[in-house]
Amino acid sequence: MKKLYFVIIFLSFALFIFSNEYDNENLSSYFENLIDILFSKEEQLKMTDGKFISRMFAKHNPKQENTHSSINIPITKWTPKELSNYEIIIDDKVFFNYDIKNMTEEKKLDSLNYLVSYSKLKDIIFYSKSSKKNEILLKKSCRVDNNDKELEDIKYDRLLPYIKNRSFQKDARLGETYFTSEVYNYKNNFVVVNSSDRPIFKALKIGENYGDYKVVAFYIYDEKKGGYYCYFINAFRINDSLVKAGFVTPTIFSYRIRASIVHFLKFFGKDYSNALRMED
Repeated sequence: MKKLYFVIIFLSFALFIFSNEYDNENLSSYFENLIDILFSKEEQLKMTDGKFISRMFAKHNPKQENTHSSINIPITKWTPKELSNYEIIIDDKVFFNYDIKNMTEEKKLDSLNYLVSYSKLKDIIFYSKSSKKNEILLKKSCRVDNNDKELEDIKYDRLLPYIKNRSFQKDARLGETYFTSEVYNYKNNFVVVNSSDRPIFKALKIGENYGDYKVVAFYIYDEKKGGYYCYFINAFRINDSLVKAGFVTPTIFSYRIRASIVHFLKFFGKDYSNALRMED
């Protein structure tokens, strides 16, 4: 009986610790000076001037698509050092003005729910460089359980500092991807991390390990500038031979990452649809 009592107490304590792993106090240190960590002063100036900053890198560059010979992702809680060693890295940065007075608790809750509305990702439009026109990016997108069963989106009724779900996307060209999807919320800031947790192309042995395909999005508010700095990252860990052969290239992801930014900024009333095409 004593052993059973001890087990119950231990499990209750563990559950308490787990449920409070991320509260606002615990998250505060991770968000400290985050703008200066993620963006150089030069980048901040360009971004507040209304410019996108886009970079592409592949470890092998047979199609000469790289914009940089390497990309070093700033190290944060959500972007470990190893991310800069991935075979393909694409990132995109933009700043947009936003009156924080509009960010009421209700609006913030709406923002959080928008970020976890996986079914709404089906509305994303991207520019296809091959067909030279705008197209639907995803054939299907939804929340799923641990057995990959489709679930409805959750609508949260209160703000939570940390939310974890699983999601599924069927890309029109890249196929099916299952993600562990995490959202962190601190004050007026949001960080979204999607990590692939199932093989993407089984026959080609792509994405066999957890996090081989990583998508990270930062929405960080600057009170002095009166707006949000946004930073989207796509990183793909893949077999060298496939990159050398040009089977997977940076532009496959660059237009998709831009489309994701445009989609999410619509929530804040910002229309960047003319930026979908990027620069050829």
